[in-house]
Amino acid sequence: MATPVIQALQQGADPGMQAAVDFGVLCRLLVTVQMFALRVDALEKEVAALKEPPPLPNLASLAGLGSFMEVERADEG
Repeated sequence: MATPVIQALQQGADPGMQAAVDFGVLCRLLVTVQMFALRVDALEKEVAALKEPPPLPNLASLAGLGSFMEVERADEG
């Protein structure tokens, strides 16, 4: 459907002129546009989720790290 439209525009057809299109073709076109719109919405949500920073680590689970790690100060030798 796009090829004849592009060709007509390239040949100088007025974009405001009326065109006869079978009703079935128009229905399929509308369904296609709706499906693309739904997919774009879903992708936008996925991208937005990827842009959120990762959650911070749970500090309670890190609290036990000091119990098995010994830190030696340089001045203690």
